[in-house]
Amino acid sequence: MKILASDFDGTLYVNGEYKKEDIKAIKKFQNAGNKFGVCTGRPYKGIATFMSKDIKIDFYITNSGACIYDEEGKLILKHEMNVSEVIALKKKYTTQRNIIMCPDNIFVDHDEEHEFKDRDFSCQYNEEAITSETILGCSFHFESETSAKEASEYINKTFKDTVAYQNVNDVDCVAKGCSKETGIIVLKNKLHIADEDVSCIGDSYNDLPMLSAFKNSYTFTYSPKSVQQIAGHVVPQLCYAIEDLLK
Repeated sequence: MKILASDFDGTLYVNGEYKKEDIKAIKKFQNAGNKFGVCTGRPYKGIATFMSKDIKIDFYITNSGACIYDEEGKLILKHEMNVSEVIALKKKYTTQRNIIMCPDNIFVDHDEEHEFKDRDFSCQYNEEAITSETILGCSFHFESETSAKEASEYINKTFKDTVAYQNVNDVDCVAKGCSKETGIIVLKNKLHIADEDVSCIGDSYNDLPMLSAFKNSYTFTYSPKSVQQIAGHVVPQLCYAIEDLLK
């Protein structure tokens, strides 16, 4: 059995849609006895709510590896953030569009157009509520890649219990020690999968930990050059990676 861990935004979910060729390829991959899942910076609710009914997800690695859920949405692993550090981050980047991700709530601020706004799990940020929450991740949006890069470098240098991953103009933060790579490792050990049967695919800088860790790693022709240089293979679309894995 093989597993394929796919990034969500820009990989499986591209420009707000799922491609028919990818859906067909995923079903073919699963029908061959393999497992397909997502490995994303999003929280579980931010995936399940937007997932196509035509795609069966066998596992969810969310919050940049801080959480793992099975196919039924049952929590397998959870790493919590330091709440005081999240509050400090919120105060430092107070003018940025941001979200704070908790198991049952997503606190959204500074963006009337955010896709999580007005969902039943979305609420307005307030510091008093945050102090009593279990925080799984937080994300800040910047005006440029340069600003996001500078912020991620500052966070990683300054905060003791937090790690930051740049995703183009966004910075995703989770508990230190978590990454998309660590999430996949936990999953493969739980399923007793050999390294050579693990594959992953992603399109951006926050995918680098998993793309550099596994031989069967894929990225896209539209990904940043630095990401293409790290991945084992470069393909135009998700379905081409799956076809290669099924050879």
